Amino acid sequence: MGQVLAKDFPRIAERYAQDVVTGKLVAGRKVVAACARHLHDLEHGPKRGLRFNPEEASRACRFIELLPHIKGKWAKLRELIVLQPWQIFIVCNLFGWQKQTEDGSWVRRFKLAYIEVARKNAKSTLAAAIALYMLAVDGEEGAEIYSAATTRGQARIVFGVARQMALRTRRYRERFGVEVSTHALVQDSTASNFVALSSDYDSLDGLNPHFVPVDELHAHKNRALWDVLETAMGSREQPLMMAITTAGGNQAGICYEVRGYIVNILETDGFHDDSTFGIIFTADDPERWDQPEQWAMANPNLGVSVFRDYIEDKVRKARQSAAALNNFKTKHLNIWINASLAYFSMERWKACEDTTLQLFDAAGDPDPRFAGQKCVIGLDLASEIDLAEVVYEFPELPDGQPLTVFGTHYLPRDLVEERASTVTGHYLNWASPRPDGKPPWLTLTDGNTIDMDRIEAEVLRANELFQVVAVAHDPWQAHQLVGHLMAKGIECIKVPPNVGNFSPALKDLEGRMQSGRIRHNGDPLASWQMANVVARRDFKDNVYPRKERPENKIDFVTALLESHSRLIVGADTPVQQYDGPGVLAL
Repeated sequence: MGQVLAKDFPRIAERYAQDVVTGKLVAGRKVVAACARHLHDLEHGPKRGLRFNPEEASRACRFIELLPHIKGKWAKLRELIVLQPWQIFIVCNLFGWQKQTEDGSWVRRFKLAYIEVARKNAKSTLAAAIALYMLAVDGEEGAEIYSAATTRGQARIVFGVARQMALRTRRYRERFGVEVSTHALVQDSTASNFVALSSDYDSLDGLNPHFVPVDELHAHKNRALWDVLETAMGSREQPLMMAITTAGGNQAGICYEVRGYIVNILETDGFHDDSTFGIIFTADDPERWDQPEQWAMANPNLGVSVFRDYIEDKVRKARQSAAALNNFKTKHLNIWINASLAYFSMERWKACEDTTLQLFDAAGDPDPRFAGQKCVIGLDLASEIDLAEVVYEFPELPDGQPLTVFGTHYLPRDLVEERASTVTGHYLNWASPRPDGKPPWLTLTDGNTIDMDRIEAEVLRANELFQVVAVAHDPWQAHQLVGHLMAKGIECIKVPPNVGNFSPALKDLEGRMQSGRIRHNGDPLASWQMANVVARRDFKDNVYPRKERPENKIDFVTALLESHSRLIVGADTPVQQYDGPGVLAL
């Protein structure tokens, strides 16, 4: 028999990247970007103190392919893992790339990895195999490995897979001295251990992680566990925190925040973070969700662990049910949907984005394109943790300017900071200065209630800069502010938030979005709230905006509907008399 040639794992990873970038393999834009990054760094990385070590990359891949499958037909046949090219690409990136330290030594480049891929693409298998490597083969003294998740049961999934792999691999246990118990894997020679960890663990103090696979990060309701583990890695020379997740439904959570950072790395020219790796397998065109090439983009293991007939069955069910369609998009096309019955298409909303637009610049001056123009303002006010919103709508103009929407957002600083580790941490990011020097997306007012004087001052200044035709408002929480505005000669109109007022406005906004007759500036806080809207139709085909969970705020949308109901009805027409489409004659 001829000699079996050893796999050239680094070459497989490079060829995979080349095939993706050249279009030989079907892949989404974000995977193309991740592959292009690898190829670029192979050529230009040394200029930034980086190198690719093929021996370290191969070592990790060879180890993983000595481990057994523990589920499905391959486990029954006692087959060993065979890494697919996309998995080899990931492992080679994580273990092959190195950076030079100040003392001239080389350590692993990546300390954070984010891998987002649809269900049934062997995420847990890959994470478990890497955990076994980091426990006993990586050479770290006192390595602490934690399989982390939001619940104990979820945390034990990756740990359980790793445990079964170790139990079925005697050579691994004997060669590296690994003891396997029900709740831990231990290597006494290096005082290393591997356990499952969740946010309800007895104590998160004193952790010193070397490797943490965080399972289904999208399910984490707050950032507490993530922040504890990330900050606990500071004393390790080459730690790795690896999030493995599908898409989810909370675009204000820690997962979507990390994802957004990865997207910036992959898609923003000149934006580098050499310590962070990311790859996102998702369909590029959610509107073509029933097309096989979209399935392949989100399921790199299509035909291996994800079977085409399984996907086709899910597609048939999705054609019959809106809920099934949203579930299919999230779990099998890896598309983020903030609500299970989301009313607005966020792909359409994204297509209406123009990031050159701004209402006010850093000095408080208006965008020249809107200075002096007529507009309608919508108000949705709150005093505590609900967002207070001021929405500006500039109508379509004969010169082709589409309806343009802006929002400014307010919250009380004390309450946001008090709850930052639980339900409001994402607001602090939106309240931080933006890299381009523009004002933060969110304004935090001092104290534990929203400062209505700030909002009043904004509307009064807007009245000087623009022609404010009307201020539409929900009577709730608005009496004092509205009284002050009316005393200054500003027309204020009550718009009770009922079906008669909101249903026509909601439908008109949806129609404009579908036809591209609306634009916005890409405000992420506004976009998050648009994605939160759930609207169910009654027997008269009326729709009314709702939210699925208390934390899914839609205050921006409420303010937008206040203003838009006036825009499509007419300033001089009582809202309740609306009975057909029309546009405010400004």
